[in-house]
Amino acid sequence: VSSAASDVYKRQDVRDECSKFGSVVEVAIPRPRAPGDETPVPGLGRAFVRYETVAGAAAARDALHGRKFGGKVVNADFIDVDAFERRAF
Repeated sequence: VSSAASDVYKRQDVRDECSKFGSVVEVAIPRPRAPGDETPVPGLGRAFVRYETVAGAAAARDALHGRKFGGKVVNADFIDVDAFERRAF
């Protein structure tokens, strides 16, 4: 499976799980830069989910925080919508 295909599967897995709590608008999973580019990638190793409503986001945070997903413990919290849109993770 290519890296691009793997990214699609990861985003879909996150979307599927998070959709249980509300309408998901977008899933963002920052990826590493090209080999040789040492510029830091904000949010690398994390997934960010934008919900249609605060209620959906709160339900997901409450249900997912501390759970294991993909072998990792979830640390669920809120970020500002503007920061999400600017990818300022």
